[in-house]
Amino acid sequence: MRAMPGKEKSAEPRSLALKVRRTAFVMDRIIGRALARDGGLSLPHCMMLYFAARFPGVTQRTIASHLDLTEAAVSRQAELLRRRGLIIRGRNPESRRERTVTLTPEGRRALAAARRRVRGIMDRFFSVLRPAERKVMAAAFDRLFAAMAAECRPGACPAMAEEAL
Repeated sequence: MRAMPGKEKSAEPRSLALKVRRTAFVMDRIIGRALARDGGLSLPHCMMLYFAARFPGVTQRTIASHLDLTEAAVSRQAELLRRRGLIIRGRNPESRRERTVTLTPEGRRALAAARRRVRGIMDRFFSVLRPAERKVMAAAFDRLFAAMAAECRPGACPAMAEEAL
């Protein structure tokens, strides 16, 4: 990829941070559009389905915390997913005010299709890098994440360290 006109290739922290943010933003946009086009799901919907698959009966509050969303936003999105038959919303037996989320068989199929789509996109994106470059990049991001994770809001970073979609 060529540098933007008038921009030099810099390895200064500020420049690297901007490159990471720009790359992540574009990647999320491409993935989000592909998911919406293929299955009518947003990236946050897929992340909610992922948490429901990984942690059956997870509370909406936990999902909100891990995805850094408001509980109201998760509640609205969970209702949309319920109407589509992708999740079942229940009550937390330990706290009747809390709602839980469990995948339906249709939700599992939708998540599997979304994961296949995202992996295909990732394979295409990262095919521009040689395997050795990907290995160096992965190690660098692991170190960077570890250095930043200590400053994350408690509970938010551990989930993001896991493989998701």
